[in-house]
Amino acid sequence: MNFDIGNVLTRAWQITWKNRVFWIFALLPFVIWMLYIPLFMLAFFWGDLTNPTSTPFFKLINDPASETLLGVGYIAIMLVALVIQVFSNAALTLGVVRAEAGTEKQNFGETFKASLPYVGRIFGAFLLIGIAVTIIFVIFMGCMFAVNFITMGIGSLFLQFLLYTIM
Repeated sequence: MNFDIGNVLTRAWQITWKNRVFWIFALLPFVIWMLYIPLFMLAFFWGDLTNPTSTPFFKLINDPASETLLGVGYIAIMLVALVIQVFSNAALTLGVVRAEAGTEKQNFGETFKASLPYVGRIFGAFLLIGIAVTIIFVIFMGCMFAVNFITMGIGSLFLQFLLYTIM
């Protein structure tokens, strides 16, 4: 089997340049993921930088209800991003398959509506891959915990390098 990476990249560029609506489908999940930035950067935009404990964010964090609020906000953004990512991946994949088959210019609404039957399959694939990665990660962390427990923490120095290569 002959695989020409230059030909693949050239064809991909031609398809995406001809159908610029694919760029919207590809970038939409990243726009949603950007909503995390205000949750994490909130402390830097409020208050006096010389005295960080005087910021309203610090006072908010000390309130027990704020941890719940930030946790719920984090999970809500994650779920919205996951749903939008599944929908945009379905539309992008269907659009590329149609473009490869010779369909001329495609618009946003038509491609999105045509991709709706495939959303469940793509969500299932996301779910299966996510569960498999989570199981592997939990097994690795369990082994890491056991090594740390047996060696009283010295083993973690060596396992950190292995963890970095996996991630």
